[in-house]
Amino acid sequence: MVFCATNGTKRLFVRGRSEIELQATPSNQTTTVQITNVDYLKPGQSATFSMRSPASGQSWRLNFTYLGQFGRLESLKYETGWFLYRRGFRIPVNRLPSYDVREITTQWINE
Repeated sequence: MVFCATNGTKRLFVRGRSEIELQATPSNQTTTVQITNVDYLKPGQSATFSMRSPASGQSWRLNFTYLGQFGRLESLKYETGWFLYRRGFRIPVNRLPSYDVREITTQWINE
C-alpha cells in the first residue's frame, strides 16, 4: 500500500508514535512500527511512503500520533507559565499553552 501524509497547518508536527493495528485479533492487536520518512512534517509538507501488508488475509490499519511543536513565543509562554505554576502562582492550568496533538488513523485495509 502507498500512503501520503500531509501537513496542512502552519505548525511543525513531530511523530510521537506509529503503530499497525490488526483486526480480528484479541482487542485489535497493535504493533509499534518505525516509519522513518514521516518522523516530522513541516508546514505544507507531504511525505509518501509504502508498506507491505503485515499479515496476509487480515484487515489492518495504521495509527499515528503527531505532536505540534511550539514556536518561540509559545515556548516562552509555556516555560514561563509552568515555572510560575510550580512556584505556587495561581494560574489555571487550562490557560497554559498545551501541545497540539493529532491522532490519525487510516481506514481498514483488506488484502
